[in-house]
Amino acid sequence: MDQITAEERALIDRALAEIPEEVRRIPAGATAFPAQYKWNGRDLVQVGGVDHSWRGADRICLGSGPRPSRRSPPRQDLETLRLEAAVAESIREGATITEMERKHPCGSDRIRRIARDHGLTIQRGWSKGEAADAKSAELDARAVELADGTRTVAEIAKAMGVRHCIVRRRVKRLGLNVRKHGEAA
Repeated sequence: MDQITAEERALIDRALAEIPEEVRRIPAGATAFPAQYKWNGRDLVQVGGVDHSWRGADRICLGSGPRPSRRSPPRQDLETLRLEAAVAESIREGATITEMERKHPCGSDRIRRIARDHGLTIQRGWSKGEAADAKSAELDARAVELADGTRTVAEIAKAMGVRHCIVRRRVKRLGLNVRKHGEAA
């Protein structure tokens, strides 16, 4: 064990003399533990509140055994922080995962992790680009003009050049009047 020299002791005493006594004294009952513990003769037992021990038990084991190491969070460079901020902003704007994967250079797992870390909810559903939206609006307009009550879904689909499930979905969503299969025209 190292010995404190007289010169070091004088420096320590001089530094302590500059600090008021009420500030440098540790109050009675103060502890370094985050929670209150008491000694029961064998080990420290938590008195109340949340358990902060490393084993997740109601007491601190003073025996041998490995203690988990506290890993420091990985360092993040400026580019990573900017990417996370941009992804978080996209989530707040209501973008879906597919849109964010196209816009930002990261995968869906990372997008979900960023959302979880920021406490955000990702909008669900399929994303469409502007071209797909324009095509969908055009198909809606064609379905409205062809659904006059005299044609079936299959006839409208054939006239539009699309599958009948696409027309059926539009008929249901837009509330269009179509003739049922087998009804007289």
